[in-house]
Amino acid sequence: MIPARRRLTSIALVGIAAALPLYGGFATYKICTVGPEAQALKQAPKFVDDRALLGLSEAELLNKFGMPSSGVKSDDWDALYFLRRTDLCMTSEWLAIAYGDDRVVEDADILRR
Repeated sequence: MIPARRRLTSIALVGIAAALPLYGGFATYKICTVGPEAQALKQAPKFVDDRALLGLSEAELLNKFGMPSSGVKSDDWDALYFLRRTDLCMTSEWLAIAYGDDRVVEDADILRR
């Protein structure tokens, strides 16, 4: 037999876990909407669609977006900027930049990983 206090604690924890989805994924929303601080990065998908980043120098890109995300590497891209988490935190969106030999943006895309 489970002591009454322990039984109440178990019921309370199950109740809290069951109630989280009723808040419209409040906890998930708070975690998954963390994104870039820079206003320019919030507009990154539009910049990519408009091809507005092509031809910018590395210095101009750093001035616009700041330093790329640290600790993230790609064989195909020279710089990656974290944008946001999507699909209940299962995937992330990244601004991916490829420079040419002259360190001018040659390609830009939004990656979903």
